Amino acid sequence: MRRKSNGYSLIEVMIAMAILGSVLIAIMSLFVWGRRNVYSGKQMTKAIAIGNRVLEDFAPLTKKDIYSGAFNMATTATGTASVTILGTTYTNCSIRSTDPNVIPSPPADISTQTSGGPDFLTKWQTQMGSDLANGSVTVLLQPTDDPTNTPAQYGTAQVLRVRVIVQWQESAGAKRNRNVTLDTVKTF
Repeated sequence: MRRKSNGYSLIEVMIAMAILGSVLIAIMSLFVWGRRNVYSGKQMTKAIAIGNRVLEDFAPLTKKDIYSGAFNMATTATGTASVTILGTTYTNCSIRSTDPNVIPSPPADISTQTSGGPDFLTKWQTQMGSDLANGSVTVLLQPTDDPTNTPAQYGTAQVLRVRVIVQWQESAGAKRNRNVTLDTVKTF
């Protein structure tokens, strides 16, 4: 009796190649997604660091330093009646930003220039550098806890809510808008 030769048929080889190909494609896509996530995490870390620097810049400032020294706000001002940024509506606030078009319809009192004292807006824009594409730093200043005025005025408010929004456009892969929001309060 003749022995039948053992080996793989053409169909078995093709099935094995198809399985190997799909496994390799899955592994390669994991590398692509991993690279994208590492890049995204790096940008998020940079944005958080910038937001923390902004908050650190506010920490030693007095009421006078903030209002008349850096951001040109009258002590009797009450801020914009209502403005919506990133889906959140803020009332009685002033906006200072490195980008004059941070929102589609910016209020009349938005400022992109520092009016004396330390030039914070330029400093923050420089800190962003080219690492965050189309990046901007926006600061919302909202007076609260004013026992004498409604709405609260900057000069008589005992608490100033400070919200820092760092926005940028992620450029790896599909371009998407990203943002980080940090909050603090200053008491006077």
